[in-house]
Amino acid sequence: MITCGLFPLTPAILLLTVSFFVLFAASKTDSKALKTFGTTIAVLLWIIAGLMLILTLYIGITGKSAIFPFEEAPWRYHWGYHRMMR
Repeated sequence: MITCGLFPLTPAILLLTVSFFVLFAASKTDSKALKTFGTTIAVLLWIIAGLMLILTLYIGITGKSAIFPFEEAPWRYHWGYHRMMR
């Protein structure tokens, strides 16, 4: 069960790896515009990876889904669901 909570870490780790290579490539270029663009892209990748890590912690601590925060499935609140289940 603990591994299910760790699966969202994989894309975050991949994003951080990609951001490292973006920063590495940006540091090797001579163009100031490309250095600024590479740094901006790397910072955006860090922010997205940070949000993924925060979401992983939220799911792991609370046990709730961030997408469907209902206790039950959301389609159970549809007006035709209970009539269909009789």
